[in-house]
Amino acid sequence: MSQARGRGGTPTRPEYVKESQNGEAPSPRFGHTTTFVGDNRVVLFGGATGDSGRYTITADAFMLNVHTNTWSRVQAGGTLPFARAAHAAACVDHSQMVIYGGATGGGSLSSDELYLLDIRNEESSQWMSVPVMGTTPGRRYGHTMIFNKPLLIVFGGNNGQQAECDIWILDVERSPFQWQEVAVMGKRGPLPRVYHSAEVCREGPAAGMMVVFGGRTAENKSLKDTWGLRQHRDGRWDWVEAPAKRGAPPEPRFQHSCIFLDSKLLIVGGRGPEVNKILPTAVYDTETCEWHNLCSLQRFRHSSWGMGSLLFSYGGFDHKNPSAPTSDLQVMDIEVAITASQSGVVPKGEEAETAETGLEALSAAPAGTLDLVPPTYP
Repeated sequence: MSQARGRGGTPTRPEYVKESQNGEAPSPRFGHTTTFVGDNRVVLFGGATGDSGRYTITADAFMLNVHTNTWSRVQAGGTLPFARAAHAAACVDHSQMVIYGGATGGGSLSSDELYLLDIRNEESSQWMSVPVMGTTPGRRYGHTMIFNKPLLIVFGGNNGQQAECDIWILDVERSPFQWQEVAVMGKRGPLPRVYHSAEVCREGPAAGMMVVFGGRTAENKSLKDTWGLRQHRDGRWDWVEAPAKRGAPPEPRFQHSCIFLDSKLLIVGGRGPEVNKILPTAVYDTETCEWHNLCSLQRFRHSSWGMGSLLFSYGGFDHKNPSAPTSDLQVMDIEVAITASQSGVVPKGEEAETAETGLEALSAAPAGTLDLVPPTYP
């Protein structure tokens, strides 16, 4: 592990640290996904490799042991998905993940099939095309997909013609599997968007909500709004916009990533309307409805995941060299970084100015939330 880590492999500085990597590491890439599947393992799938103008879309899969930073190639049988980038992935159970959508290059989009990768036995890993009846969310890229037991939730993206703001759910505990488009109450909600981020809050007052941040509109406008999607006991759904009781919302951005660590939402990297502008890692506390900044990770089209108090990011483009993707693995201890931020030590960024809003609170508990314990995939 990196020398920047202290006892137990934890980073000791309030900044991103580039980690050494072992084993059969993936080539530099962007537009891939990294999915935490348990047992200190993360699965990387797909993305594009190569220099600007000579990109190759991939269908390879690699597994990272986060404890040792060791990569290995996933040699899986079954029905393999085609190469793709700008797709979405989610873990649905221990050692099982699904992917959906994406782009295949040359203006073409991936099929609307849902693929499952089962790596419970690493020596006999299997891909399968999940049988789904009826209408699907359709082909799209730059969308998000999260798992909030028992539902897979797909939101937004571009269908090849326009950006979308539709919501589709699939209940993994109800067979035969079928996608269902969600009708949302009220007129307020996020604009159609692509290259946004979304994640489920699993702790605190916003537990059970899918939270969406940023993205880009069909008119190429970068966004900085934050929305929570919640389901009520009577089955109805609605959107609620996040207030900012203190601290200004982050700069507009797209092609970023987000994760939840406890009840805090972290917005990582991305790019906005101003080329090469430094975009701090932004933190939204759903307990206090406050925004504040941590140090910047100058990456876009990368991927991120969390484990304990650690935030990991892999690959993507460096703003200093946007023509070739990286294969960097970077990590920051959020607890260390937040402590430093509260003491006034914020590398490469300053605390946001105070702002008030009268919007309905994202932290208001929804009338009903979903159980968050992953099921065994049928």
